[in-house]
Amino acid sequence: DETAEALFRAYFIDGKVLRVGERTSDSIVANLSSNGRLLVRAQPGGAVLQDAETGEVLVTVKDANRVHFAGGHGLVYADDGKPTFHDFASGSDTVLPFQAHALAALIPVPGKPADYVLLGDGRAALLSIACQASGCTPQLRLEGRMPGTGWAPRVAVMGEHAYFFGGRNLVQLQLATLQAKPVAFDPMSLMDVMPTRVPGTVFVRGMSGLSSGGPSLYLYASGAGTLAKVDGGQLPSTRLVYAAPLRTIMAIDGARLVPA
Repeated sequence: DETAEALFRAYFIDGKVLRVGERTSDSIVANLSSNGRLLVRAQPGGAVLQDAETGEVLVTVKDANRVHFAGGHGLVYADDGKPTFHDFASGSDTVLPFQAHALAALIPVPGKPADYVLLGDGRAALLSIACQASGCTPQLRLEGRMPGTGWAPRVAVMGEHAYFFGGRNLVQLQLATLQAKPVAFDPMSLMDVMPTRVPGTVFVRGMSGLSSGGPSLYLYASGAGTLAKVDGGQLPSTRLVYAAPLRTIMAIDGARLVPA
């Protein structure tokens, strides 16, 4: 619609919305469901759930600027600082006893379609969703504090692990058990992390306090514990984004997304 066209820029590949950003900041303001049918879009005062094809507003979530899909079961978001599960089947909302005021990510646990890992405010929790014909009931089974401080919402999910960063630390989190392995990157400050096609290897973007050339891109192999700088001249652009629907890394070239 005209309002959305005025506020947002969308990147398309084969008709699929991969990433929607504000024209001024290029920040992510929308999430697409795994089946491509639903779109959650941030707006002043909250967020709306829309049919991705028709634009019809299905649910309005007030006072929530980050909303996460819990598969086809419902939505998870922070309502006035309280983590909340919205059930698609019954339309009910359940406040989760998760000790975090902001939610950075909701990650499906591989091989367990009813289980998800919640990340927020330096904490992690294992969320299980039990569904019947009348609706779904969420339950927190594990919760713990993650090492480090200042966690960013960027998360790289690869197989049974998730990688995320805070300040000068990268954490490898085993999704099924919430066991965390922190890796110090001193004197580098991390700014981004993205998955690759190589198991156990992620892209990280960081900058040393002694560097005057801006941030650099690296490949980190968790098994060997090695860090290798990426030659930016071999890429169409060093501005990379993970296109979740295609499960691949894309380079931002102007207003286009091209394979990295």
